[in-house]
Amino acid sequence: MSALAFLVFLPALALWTAFRSHTGIVLEDALITYRYAENIAEGRGFVFNTGERVLGTTTPLYTLLLASAGRLLGADSIPSASAVLLAVFGQLAGLMTYAALRAVGLGVLPSALAVLLVLVHPDVAVAASGGMETVLVLALMAGSLFALCTRRHGAAVVLCALLVIARVDGAIWAAVVLAYLFLEERGAVFRRAALFAAVLLPWLAFAYAYFGSALPHSVVAKRAVAHAYLEKLGALHNLSAHLVWSIGATGGRVEYGVAALSPSWVQGLVFPVFAVLIGAGAVRVLSARRTRPLGTLVVFPPALCLAYLVGRAPRIFDWYLTPAVYCCGILLAIGMTSLWHWSRARVSGRAPLAVAVSLMIGIVAGHLVFDTHHAWRYHRRYQQVEDTLRRALGEWLAGHTPEDATVATEAIGYLGYYSDRRILDLAGIVSPEVVAIHRESDGNAEAFQRILTRLEPDYLVLRSFEVDRNRAFFGGPLFEGPEPTAAFRRAYAELRRFRSPHSHYWGKWGTLTLYARRAEDVPR
Repeated sequence: MSALAFLVFLPALALWTAFRSHTGIVLEDALITYRYAENIAEGRGFVFNTGERVLGTTTPLYTLLLASAGRLLGADSIPSASAVLLAVFGQLAGLMTYAALRAVGLGVLPSALAVLLVLVHPDVAVAASGGMETVLVLALMAGSLFALCTRRHGAAVVLCALLVIARVDGAIWAAVVLAYLFLEERGAVFRRAALFAAVLLPWLAFAYAYFGSALPHSVVAKRAVAHAYLEKLGALHNLSAHLVWSIGATGGRVEYGVAALSPSWVQGLVFPVFAVLIGAGAVRVLSARRTRPLGTLVVFPPALCLAYLVGRAPRIFDWYLTPAVYCCGILLAIGMTSLWHWSRARVSGRAPLAVAVSLMIGIVAGHLVFDTHHAWRYHRRYQQVEDTLRRALGEWLAGHTPEDATVATEAIGYLGYYSDRRILDLAGIVSPEVVAIHRESDGNAEAFQRILTRLEPDYLVLRSFEVDRNRAFFGGPLFEGPEPTAAFRRAYAELRRFRSPHSHYWGKWGTLTLYARRAEDVPR
């Protein structure tokens, strides 16, 4: 194990540390969780805005862990505590994965290679460095996989229930595991279901009593507020685009963010190689009874992508697919080693076969190195914009606006965390009143006008193009005609524009405009 730690775990941890240091990455959604945790730690309740009980975070379990750290060490320690916790969970995910693979009879090489491919994958590095709960999700998945492989089925059920509390889409992995247990031991199905409920029900009871719902409000908001936008992203007529996005789950991604990673001929080569090797890994784990628990790794990625398609999840966040990347990384390692040994056993008189397998393995290694390098450059530039634009704006609001001011904005992570002001969320994630307005409105323009008229936020942060070009972020015009435009100008004055020195990297999204309501109690 000491050699394994030296060759796998220590390099992965070093990579995460270097990635965080190089990019300075802090993801927008992580700051939403940090603000919830900070409010809990300081006694203001499980809230984003003081006094407003809305479950806007998708990761209650991780929020409570961070809040506990904040309670012990102080709320200011929450970002640092997050970095430490994610490093620990990442190593646990690797250890449990290695132990699971060894428990079903796989050798040291495929088991160690699987851990390495998972831990150094850029999507995992981004999540671990950027403060997302994704690494906790991977640790719970790996723990339940180890429990399956060692026939500790009760432990697998408990970990799956915790996974659902860690992130709502963890229910998909839980469903796959529970289905496997049903097939394996049908006589114990009620006992397993009772155990699952016993772990999950306390949280559900609290959530219904405290928030009025156990479903994260972000799920409700995305379907109501951004309906037209999400239809475009996830509807059945756009199935091909969803499938291209889902390729990222294999590790053979052909795009990163908004830019293609490589020329089209390379893109056409990379994914088939990944698909063949992952397919070989799937055949290997399904071909023997002893490795059958690893069949959950085969079933989960397509189940997750199908659920995202049906649920119309936006395809703009790579970390949505990271749990599927975990499964495919393991299958990829198993497939690579299996094909290599198979080709070596038949190399006599069949040199082209060994050369072909070696070439495929080389393509995988080259692509992952290229992908990692691109991720380092991409997230460094992306974070430079975040720090000098949205963080700077949030800090400006903290220093130049009344403490009881209400700020309306769509991206609430940076602005909410650094401004420490009440946030009126134009995406509705923490503002149910916004969702209600969108449901009764005919289009985004009408909803926007009603939000300003009824809720009267003191300050308003918009992407500059929304007013300049009359284009709502969620689709359609921001104003329906000259009269709503004039009414907006009468009600709000442009206070200042914020532009990052690196804003060219974001294009039209790289400039934000701050408006102040024309009222005597709002400073100019």
